[in-house]
Amino acid sequence: SGLEPMHLTIDDIVFKIGKTQFYRMKNGTIGISPAHQRTIKKVFQKYGIETDPVFDRYESKYQW
Repeated sequence: SGLEPMHLTIDDIVFKIGKTQFYRMKNGTIGISPAHQRTIKKVFQKYGIETDPVFDRYESKYQW
């Protein structure tokens, strides 16, 4: 089915990032770090998705 690649893509992202982190990012509780953005882009490429992922916004914060 057409949804199978998307399901596999999401499963792969959850596996690489971690279930808790993924759902916190999905719900907007935490932002998606540049490292996680690169991970997500690599998963897209792995499944032949030629469009780069688009993220909602950019934030610059200090890590203390």
